[in-house]
Amino acid sequence: MGMASGGQAFTDAWAWLNGLEPIARITAWILFLPIAIGLWAWNARLPAPVFAAVAVGLVAWTLVAVGSLARAVRRR
Repeated sequence: MGMASGGQAFTDAWAWLNGLEPIARITAWILFLPIAIGLWAWNARLPAPVFAAVAVGLVAWTLVAVGSLARAVRRR
């Protein structure tokens, strides 16, 4: 959905996150850290290599998290 809207959904989500009260914003960042980092990178107008590094980091983070979850489920 985000890319289908030309990225407007990402921009809207970033605006919503930044519009929260400080305590709610901190809580949202903690709860949705990978998503918040992705939204930040999308809206920060970073140079392409930095954006690519953030994207690769998020993919690696996701793969590690999914792998850990899969190992935990297999052990049971």
